Amino acid sequence: MSKKYVDQLLATKSPKKSQSATEITIMVMPESTQNEAILIANFHEGISEFLVEKEGIFGFQREENGTLEGKFKLQKGRLKTDSDVFIKIDANPESNQYLVAEQLLFAGKYELDGREIVLTRDGKVVGIDSISHYAVFTDYFDAGMQVDQIQLWNSQDDGRSYGFQFEHDTLSIYLLECTVKEDGFCVVVQNGPRLFQLVKK
Repeated sequence: MSKKYVDQLLATKSPKKSQSATEITIMVMPESTQNEAILIANFHEGISEFLVEKEGIFGFQREENGTLEGKFKLQKGRLKTDSDVFIKIDANPESNQYLVAEQLLFAGKYELDGREIVLTRDGKVVGIDSISHYAVFTDYFDAGMQVDQIQLWNSQDDGRSYGFQFEHDTLSIYLLECTVKEDGFCVVVQNGPRLFQLVKK
């Protein structure tokens, strides 16, 4: 995970504001060289390249004997490129769930109307009967993504998107209001009435 992205996410508490902190936000590495790595650009698209090591320098090749690109070194458990440092996070690349904001920003204990609510690092919600899971959006390059958004659900069939905003240790979750539609599809949204206000302990 790009440290530039992590630093901006923690400073702004906004995945939307952090999306363009650096071009490559995540590198999903194989267990050994000569295998395929996935480079995720701005959480919007990814490319596959082969991880290669030459004389202690690592990099990526698109094809065998191709030019070594994106060179980096391993230093103290981190990947260091010419322009960034990458740190290790938990991930589930098979399902494209990297759970970055969940781990770094949301996970913890909160108070909601006098009772304790827990948001886990792997996207579970404990303490709200009608909600069992959450997922934070990290890609805001599409239509209808003008505010930071989170999806809440109790079963896969009833997932719904909401707006959210952090102010210090207070997490506010809002109903979304569509302000502009094109061909029946919402292209501009804004935060509407507040649904929950959770204070982090």
